[in-house]
Amino acid sequence: MNLSERRQGIHFYINVSNFDQVVSAEEEETRRVNHAIHALDTYFRSIERFSKANFGDVLTIEKITGARLHLYVVDDVASAYHCVEIVVSYAFLLSKLVNKEIPKYKKLKDFEIQVGACFGHFYEFVFVHKNDNREKDFEELTTIGFAANLAAKLQGLAGVYNICISEDIYDEIVDGTRIYARCENTGLAKYKQKYYYEARLEDLYQLHGVLVDMDEVKEYANEVNLTDMNFPEARKTLTFDSLSKTNGKRIIGVPLFADVRDFTSKFHEDDSNLVEMARKTEDILTKMYDVVKRNGGIHVQFQGDREEVLFHDIGEDSCYEKAVLTGMRLIDVVKGLGVHIGVGTDYGVLYATKIGARGEKDNILIGRTVISADRLEDKAAGCDQIAISEELYHCLVDANSELVDFFEKTSLGVYVATISYKEYLSTVTSRQHRLSTNKGDYNGAWGE
Repeated sequence: MNLSERRQGIHFYINVSNFDQVVSAEEEETRRVNHAIHALDTYFRSIERFSKANFGDVLTIEKITGARLHLYVVDDVASAYHCVEIVVSYAFLLSKLVNKEIPKYKKLKDFEIQVGACFGHFYEFVFVHKNDNREKDFEELTTIGFAANLAAKLQGLAGVYNICISEDIYDEIVDGTRIYARCENTGLAKYKQKYYYEARLEDLYQLHGVLVDMDEVKEYANEVNLTDMNFPEARKTLTFDSLSKTNGKRIIGVPLFADVRDFTSKFHEDDSNLVEMARKTEDILTKMYDVVKRNGGIHVQFQGDREEVLFHDIGEDSCYEKAVLTGMRLIDVVKGLGVHIGVGTDYGVLYATKIGARGEKDNILIGRTVISADRLEDKAAGCDQIAISEELYHCLVDANSELVDFFEKTSLGVYVATISYKEYLSTVTSRQHRLSTNKGDYNGAWGE
C-alpha cells in the first residue's frame, strides 16, 4: 500500500464556479475553447506559483480537477489557516484582474470563485499501476481523509466570492473571526457536522492586502499564443502523455463519472478508522481502474473516491454502447466491495488537454458534454444507477441497442437505469433464449 505517514493539516479547494458558463459561451460562439483553457491555465498556474514561492515548505498542490484547484497545507491549524488566508486572498484578487488586465481574455465571462477548507488528518496515497511487464505505466497522487471530503463539500456550499470553513478551524483561529457568519446545513449530517462558517473573500482580502504581480501573470499568459493551441480530431486511441496546453485533441466521445455514494459518512470524524478507510479507498480505486482499462476506457483522473473516464469514437467505431456497459461493470465490481456508485455519462464534442504548474501533469476534459456528464452523475444517478443524456439515449435507439430497454425517462428529462452488468447479461441471455425457443431455433435431441 503506497501510503505516506499520517499527516495533519488543512485541505482547501479553489473552484471557478461559473467555468461551465465560460466554456459554454465560448464553445457556442466559436466552436472552440482555446480562450477558456488558456485563461484557466494562467489562473491556476499563477496561484500555484504564488503558493510555492511563499509557502513551498508546507503547501502541496495536489491536482486540478476540472475547474477546481486542490491544495493542502501540512501544519498546525492556526499556521495552516494563515497560509490559506493569504493564498485565497491572492486568488480572489487575481480572479478580478485576469479578464480585465489581459486583453486575450476580455471576451470571456469573469471567473467567479468559491472556496472550502477543513482541518484534519489524512494520508497521501500514490496510486501506481503496472503494465503486463510489471513496469510502472501510471502514477497519480490523491489524498484520503475526512478533511479532504468535508472541504470539498464546504466548497460546494460557498456562495460566489465566498469561503466556507469547518467549525474546528473557526474555533481555533484568532484573527478575522469577526468576518465569519455561522451557517447551518442539514446536508452536513452525514459528515457528523451541523454548522460551518462563511465569509466574503472581499473581507478576507481586506485583512491582508495581498498584491498580485500582474507583470508576472501577463508574462506567463503571453508565453503561448492562442493561435498556437491546436485541437485536431483524435484519429486513434487518446493518450494523455502526448498532450499539452498547446497540443490537445478534439474528440467525439463519452465522458463518464463514477462516484461512490455516501462514502464520506463511513469516515469517522476523529479519524480513528483512517487506515481502514485508506485501504478501502485504495481497493475501490484499483478495482475501478482495472475495469476501465480492461474495457477500452481511458482513465482521466481520480477525484477523491470518484473516477473520471473517457471513451471516444475512432473512425466509424462508436463508443457509447461500450461506455454504458463499462458503467454497469463498474457497479458490479464496487458492489463486491460493499459500497455503491452512481454513474453519469453524455455523448458529444469535448476537448482533452493537460495544464498545471507541475509539468502540465493534470489531465483535463473540457466542454459542454463533460459538464453535462458531471451533472448527470451528481444530480440524476442514485446508488447502482447510470444516468445518461437524451442525446446518448437516442444514439442507443438509432443503433438498435438492447440497452434502451433498461432506461426510463425521469422528470429531469434524462434517462436512468438501475442495473448491474450481471443483471443486464442475465436478462439479455434469457430474452435471447426465449426468442430462439419461440422460433424453433435450437438444437434438438439426437435422432429427432
